[in-house]
Order: sequence, then structure tokens, then C-alpha cells
Amino acid sequence: MHKVQILFLATISTMLISCSTGINVELEWEVYRKAKDRLDYSTAANALNRILVTDESNPSTYDSLAVIYFGSGLNQAAAKTSQQGLEKHETVTLVEISANSRKNLGDNEGSLQAFLRLMEMKPGDLKLPYEIAFAYINLQQFDQAHKYIDLVVAHDKSATTAMVEVINNSRQQVPYKAVALNMRGFIHMQKAEYQQAADAYQQSLNVFPDYLLAQNNLKYLVAQASAGAEYSKIDVGEQPIPSNFID
Repeated sequence: MHKVQILFLATISTMLISCSTGINVELEWEVYRKAKDRLDYSTAANALNRILVTDESNPSTYDSLAVIYFGSGLNQAAAKTSQQGLEKHETVTLVEISANSRKNLGDNEGSLQAFLRLMEMKPGDLKLPYEIAFAYINLQQFDQAHKYIDLVVAHDKSATTAMVEVINNSRQQVPYKAVALNMRGFIHMQKAEYQQAADAYQQSLNVFPDYLLAQNNLKYLVAQASAGAEYSKIDVGEQPIPSNFID
């Protein structure tokens, strides 16, 4: 009986809103669903925006609109929509869209805060400490970055779970652990800790010998060591350098 009363009241509420604004919310949702099924994301987004004119209280409207904008590469609109939604309701989808759209926009501080919140909401997600470390590196907060790199390296699935790295316009599947160790090497390079950088790059290659970026980074150090100067004391150890490492 209570469920029937709730549904009745919800229906009456929707009818009243529709009458006061001239917008049929249920019809707009139907337009959205059909347009989305046809991959007509512009029409779908327009329907959701008309719904928001009528009712700003439904978090699923912001979720759906932010997802469409982000999936269409409209990062500015995605970031704005997710922020508007988060001011009313916090959902995992909105925090995730906020984090990734801000990252794409180069808003390192904004993406960092969103990824930190997302890690609280999804503590077991291996991607999140990587993203947080990446943001800290871009902000040149290297000590903070190290903490999250350590979390990636220590994760029990980081050596077997891969992410996509884009290197010289090519894409490569690389285990998170190898990526994190390469990031550690990069930080040591920025701090002029060349031996530690070489060790980190070699550890990365121990995890994934075909990792192009780590190969290139270690190759640079080897070349600089051969040239002398401040790099001359670098020891790359006894680990063999992969055959595709040498020009």
C-alpha cells in the first residue's frame, strides 16, 4: 500500500512539474533513451538538459549527461556538469567523470582532489593510486607521489594488470607495476638521483622487459654515463639490456 502511495505521489509530482514548465519529463527520458540507443548523443544530451530545466534534483540526470559529454570528448562540459551535480548529490560516477575530465583539461589540482575522493569511495581500485601519483608528479610534489607509487608496486595485482601507455604515437599494454617503477625512476631523475633512477628503470624492465618508455629512459642514462660528467658513476648492474634496447 505504501509503495502504491509513493508511486502515485511521484506521478502526480511529475505531472505538476510538467504542467508548470511545459516539459514532459517522462517523454524527455524516452527521447534520451532512444537517442542513446541510436548513438545520437547530441539529441540525448539535449533531452537531459531539458529535464534539468524542469528538475535539478535527480542525480541520475547529471550522471547520464556527464557520461555523454565525457564520452563525446567534451571535457569542459563534462567537468562543469559533474561539478553542478556534485553540488547536489555525490555519486561515484560524477566524482569519476570530474577526475578524468579535469585530468584531460590539465587541471592537475582539481583532478588530484577528485581522484583522492574517488580512492576513498573505491579503495581497492588499482588505477587510483597510479592516477594520484601521476597528478602529484605533474604538480612536482614528488614525496607525495612516492607514497602512491609504493601503493601501486605493493598491490598484489599490479604485476599482472595492464594499462595502456601511449609512447611515440603508439599504444602499449604495460603492467601497472612496471609503469609505477618507471615513474619512480622519473622522480629520481628530477632530483638528480641518477643511480636510483637507473635502478628503478631496471626494476621496471625486470617486470616487463618490452616496456619501451623504461627502455628509452635507461638507454638515456647509459648514454650519459658513457659520456662521463655527473652520470659517470652510474652502475646499471648485471641485468641484460633487452635486444631491442640498442639502436
